[in-house]
Amino acid sequence: MSPEVRTAEPADLDRIGEIIAEALEPEDADEARLVLGDPGFDPARWLVAVADGRVESTVAFFDTDVRVGVAEVPGCQIEFVATADDARGRGLVRAQLHEVHRRSAAAGHLLQIIVGIPTFYRQFGYGYAIPQPAYQVIETSVALAAGEWQVRPATAADLPAITAAQTAVQAEADVAASHTTQMWRWLIASPNHEVIVADHRDQLAMGRIYRDGDTALLGDVVAPSRAALHALIGHARTLEPTVAVMHRPASLLSAMLVGLGETMTEHGWFYVRVPDVAGLLDALRPELAIRLARSPFADHSGVVTLSTYTGSVRCEIAGGEIGAITPGEPIPYPVSAGGSGVPLDLVGRLLLGPLGALEMERLYGDVLLGEQRELMAALFPAVTADIQTWVFP
Repeated sequence: MSPEVRTAEPADLDRIGEIIAEALEPEDADEARLVLGDPGFDPARWLVAVADGRVESTVAFFDTDVRVGVAEVPGCQIEFVATADDARGRGLVRAQLHEVHRRSAAAGHLLQIIVGIPTFYRQFGYGYAIPQPAYQVIETSVALAAGEWQVRPATAADLPAITAAQTAVQAEADVAASHTTQMWRWLIASPNHEVIVADHRDQLAMGRIYRDGDTALLGDVVAPSRAALHALIGHARTLEPTVAVMHRPASLLSAMLVGLGETMTEHGWFYVRVPDVAGLLDALRPELAIRLARSPFADHSGVVTLSTYTGSVRCEIAGGEIGAITPGEPIPYPVSAGGSGVPLDLVGRLLLGPLGALEMERLYGDVLLGEQRELMAALFPAVTADIQTWVFP
């Protein structure tokens, strides 16, 4: 018997908390209650699966816009995936994700992002696309010089400054997914995440702390100076003896972290699902046009054909202008047809990842660029990414 998947209701809240506390962590249940109790949250974004008359699994998804260069792509991030221990292996997550994908498509989302169990989500159409950030583990022997920076808890009044500061830092990344103002409001109210800020001479420093065992993870950092960074680290030290600071593409932060401890580079990857390749490429049209104009193909005319082996996309170019982008039938031998081939589960990595088309062809036997090789390299270079998620990766 297939499970019933429906929108979560107020009466489900205690059961959802039980499942999340059992499958994830007890504090995650507190955050679920925080979100579901917010009258501004769209309840259609939180699902439950009912089996044998009882809620046995749950999942939520949150709107997020992903910036790729100058292009804005509507998407969502999936969180709070949890199933009761005695209900696992019954297809409940699969059924819920099917509904998430349906609702996400109806909302106009062109991609979904998730962090989770290694390889698990690949069975649902997700592929590893974006590397998770490295951490700098701050040595306890490092002396801190915070100067006049004084750290305090963030409040709702800080939200405009917080979002502006995050936008400025993420501008250095080619790809960025940002917390919404609503998400920042939840994080500030969360009993498990401490959002901290410091003001000094019209400058803002900030970060978010999550305590993981005896380590204080410090992420989403904005620090305009070394003293500001040291102030944030110093506050984190008051919570746990070990502090690990999440790296970002922001060059100033990376430079200030050098020499403060060991860099932990054994990171995982963000999963990305691309359900509509043609739609996503169409949304990326402004950025693709800029890349084309900056390349040797600025005056190019022709057709770019990309096969995902389960389908294909045709992009017309006339005098350097990006024209119609249309979906098509599968092309099993794309190079013979004058096109290029990238498997569907690698499209996210092609568009949002750190390799670029040429390096992906070198690494993957089923990425075949053919005679379009140099044009594909111009359209799909390696990119940097700054992805903000509820749970620190």
